Amino acid sequence: MANKIQIRRGLKANLPSLDVGEPALCTDTKEVFVGNSNGNVALINKETLDEHLKDYTLQIPFAVTTGSANTYAATLSPAPTNYIEGMAVAVKINVTNSGASTINISNLGAKSIRDPRGNTLPAGKLTAGSIYTLRYNGANFILQGEGASGNATASDLLSGKTASTDAGEINGTMPNRIGHVTAQGGTVSGTTLRLRPQPGYYSGATGNSVQLSDANFLAENIRQGVTLFGITGTLVPGPDDHWGTPGPGYLAAGSMNEGYFGFVSAGQLISGASLAQAIGLSAGTSQFSDAGWLKWVKNNKIMFVAKKTLRHSIAWDQIDAVGAVFGDKTVVIGGFTYKVRLLTGGKHPGGGEWNVLMYGVHKDQSPNWDSFNDTDLHVGTGNGHRSWCQEVQGGLYTLRGGEGITGFIGSTPENKTSINGWRPCLELVG
Repeated sequence: MANKIQIRRGLKANLPSLDVGEPALCTDTKEVFVGNSNGNVALINKETLDEHLKDYTLQIPFAVTTGSANTYAATLSPAPTNYIEGMAVAVKINVTNSGASTINISNLGAKSIRDPRGNTLPAGKLTAGSIYTLRYNGANFILQGEGASGNATASDLLSGKTASTDAGEINGTMPNRIGHVTAQGGTVSGTTLRLRPQPGYYSGATGNSVQLSDANFLAENIRQGVTLFGITGTLVPGPDDHWGTPGPGYLAAGSMNEGYFGFVSAGQLISGASLAQAIGLSAGTSQFSDAGWLKWVKNNKIMFVAKKTLRHSIAWDQIDAVGAVFGDKTVVIGGFTYKVRLLTGGKHPGGGEWNVLMYGVHKDQSPNWDSFNDTDLHVGTGNGHRSWCQEVQGGLYTLRGGEGITGFIGSTPENKTSINGWRPCLELVG
């Protein structure tokens, strides 16, 4: 009978021969021999077979683990006497792990269970009821045949796609954004417009974009000659002086923070004599009543300053007496209300308004907003060529223009010498 396993018991030293296919027994045995009738499996004794069964590098035994999560134990039969490199074991896990784990085989001592890259196991890597093969590398038991790995979650994977991870199978939930997607919102940082996109994946294809609409983003709302994000403006701006006060409506130089509109005649605004009468100023002697005004702006406030001094032989105290030094006095001209005051003119800091405006329109000074000379502005010589200003410095009251446009001197407030003059400033209220 072919392939029949024969077992013969007998003395190793005096083993009778066996007929092929015919089992035989010997009663004075010390060893058991196994083989098959065809002779293609060599006869081996029982002790050799037992040792073979203990060799867990050649075969993989199975056990169900005991113990708690992360601290597993398994009992093998026959029990190994020590850990050997290459040793393998298949175990059915009794409880899912919650972190780094160990296994103790037949009380030989706990050894760390690692993934194929030598890393400790994350939570959920060993699932209760599942069977895993482990092989010893001389230091740790290495998880064999690992398939899925990684820490991706559903939100990391496109909707409609699936993947296997350490946590198991996941179905993607990340939206695949196609076409022109409206942004959640936008912010402005300096000259940069920042859009906050909807969560999801954007391929970057030509037909895809993140957009934010504004009904006011039109060419007619953008100043002519200015291009914003590809749209060239067609808006012809209105006057810089949107209040509509007398004189030029557009700036000739500078900005609304500090700029110059140009000359305004007395007929367009008011004469010196009429202004003095309106505020009750009778001190001094009237002059250059129709010299006109210089229209300028500072900090978005329209101001008119007399081109020349409108009275001479006048003291600072006399101007202050009618409230026309610091703007306590107001006057209505053509429906507009103005504060009546003097320019600031102190040298520190920066020379005040005098240095900004009067230097600005003088032909020999920067920034050359206009081209007036000393005579045009009545400085340097003649009655009233020194203009009273607001500041008091060291007990002396400021006068500008005595030595030309840059002249600076101080005097007592009661000084009404003929060279001291009144150059009023009208500041628009509102």
